[in-house]
Amino acid sequence: MRHLRELGIKEVTLHRLVPTVFEILGDTYSENKKNQSLAQKFLELEEKKFLETLDQGLRFLHEGMNQVQQGIFPGALAFQLYDTCGFPLDLTEVILREQGIKVDVASFNNCMKKQQDLSRKSWKGQQFTDQQEELYVLLHQHGPTKFLGYETLETESQLLKIFAMPSAAVGKDGGCNATNYALIFKSTPFYAESGGQVADKGEIWAKLSALQSPVLLGKVYDVKKPIDGLWVHYLEATEDGIAHFGNFAQGKLGQCAEELLYCLRVNANERELIKRNHSATHLLHRALALTLGNHVKQAGSSVSSEKLRFDFTHFSALSKDELSLIQNKVNAVIKQKIPVTISCTSRSDAEKMGAVALFGEKYREEVRVVQMGDFSMELCGGIHVKNSSEIEYFSILSESALSSGVRRIEAITSSSAIQRLEERSEILEFLEGKLKLVPGEIYGHILHLRNELKSLEKEKCRIKEKLQQIESESVFSNQELLKGDYCFKSVQIDADTDLRKFSDLFVDKFKRGILFAYTLENVTTEMAITRKFSVILRTHKENSLIDCASILKNGLTSINGKGGGRRDMAQGSAEIECEEKGTKKSTDRSLVEVVINNLIQRIKNSILEVV
Repeated sequence: MRHLRELGIKEVTLHRLVPTVFEILGDTYSENKKNQSLAQKFLELEEKKFLETLDQGLRFLHEGMNQVQQGIFPGALAFQLYDTCGFPLDLTEVILREQGIKVDVASFNNCMKKQQDLSRKSWKGQQFTDQQEELYVLLHQHGPTKFLGYETLETESQLLKIFAMPSAAVGKDGGCNATNYALIFKSTPFYAESGGQVADKGEIWAKLSALQSPVLLGKVYDVKKPIDGLWVHYLEATEDGIAHFGNFAQGKLGQCAEELLYCLRVNANERELIKRNHSATHLLHRALALTLGNHVKQAGSSVSSEKLRFDFTHFSALSKDELSLIQNKVNAVIKQKIPVTISCTSRSDAEKMGAVALFGEKYREEVRVVQMGDFSMELCGGIHVKNSSEIEYFSILSESALSSGVRRIEAITSSSAIQRLEERSEILEFLEGKLKLVPGEIYGHILHLRNELKSLEKEKCRIKEKLQQIESESVFSNQELLKGDYCFKSVQIDADTDLRKFSDLFVDKFKRGILFAYTLENVTTEMAITRKFSVILRTHKENSLIDCASILKNGLTSINGKGGGRRDMAQGSAEIECEEKGTKKSTDRSLVEVVINNLIQRIKNSILEVV
């Protein structure tokens, strides 16, 4: 692409090759060929983004050339170019090689290693990086964890391994302690986080003796699979749990713990809400494709008990009508009380059935097909409702851009969605009561109020401008004669006054006048209380000798301000410190006036030099 740019071809080009590539490789990659239009659009977007990156990177590279010593480009700069601009090292090397310059690759690699080490330290799953071999031994000895969560929410199981967990390692406040444990059982009803669905929560109980009632050992707040096949349950232990598991920390299980059967219970309410949100995600996916087109593909999802989030490929924001249509389609399926059927079959048979497979998702040879009548059929290992009516209601909360060509929808279902409707209904009833309206009138009434408010705002601006015009009769009086027939007027006006409109009144009245108008506002920062100074320097366009932009810019520089504009009109600002926080040092208003008066005098002197 860089060479195309060097040849003078600036427009995006590569996406035009997609039809040719698929014509050659279509039979080999049949799934890709089905999505040719999507691939072409995405490649076009990516090419545009890369060209922007190329331009940005080339500017950075050009600036970095100043730091080249003995023909070596600093590796730290090459890494910064890679890290911030997305410039690959080989591209940087190619460009610099053309100039006879080499990159300090060793230094680049050192910077890369430091970043990778930081990334590994911040990775949530780091607590098992040192136990990988031990986990694989456990998997070899006992086989994979048997997942029973499709059939039951509670089971008794044998404890195979226990790790005492540092609180910080599992995302909790505080240092290292033994109140949190990671437990691996022979079987479990707990769903481990995967496929966008969050893990189940619940409890672990045990009957520690024949005479004792079952004891709550702790709350399961997360479940993960650090290696494929093993479920790890993260437990926040109770006092009984700490006393029990403390004896077997670091995997040192006693005879009684090995023989003891633990009761694992999933939180039924949480699981039910997750099921509803997950099944609604499948319905949303299909509704999006039916409404927007077959280019819509899932690009990520998150399903919890609170809400669902669905990312999908699309190239523009959805309109209110489109969102309403999508929501209605999902709710129509919910109302139809369609049975949800789940079957296990081979990957090839599932594809023949027309089941949707998610791009980038890893599937085993035997897959699970989740089907909702004729409306939706997807490969999925998650938990689902038995009938669409269990979802109750589906409500879209928001739609937004996630990245180039990818959109995001957030939504809620069942009790959360119904509660939201009830709350909005209560607000509507409250407004109808306050405004003394009958149901159905509020929409038109609000539109009427908005139009009325706009009219009042226009009238307010008109009256304000008229008042300014009247006040200007006295404000613009007593002008100072500079030289010849040039006159000068400096004036402070209210902070909410439009400086440009105010100056319009002046130049309409005084063709040979120069106006210096300013406002002052109090501004509080972390270190001090300051006065924000905003100014306009204005004269008539016919006064070609006076360059307002240059004069104001030079003047503001003296008080660390900035300004610019045209020859006939320039604006700028500065901050004048009045008081340092935490000290008794303070300057009164008179010092601010001194600073402004000195600036005005500097401006006048500059004008006198040219007229």
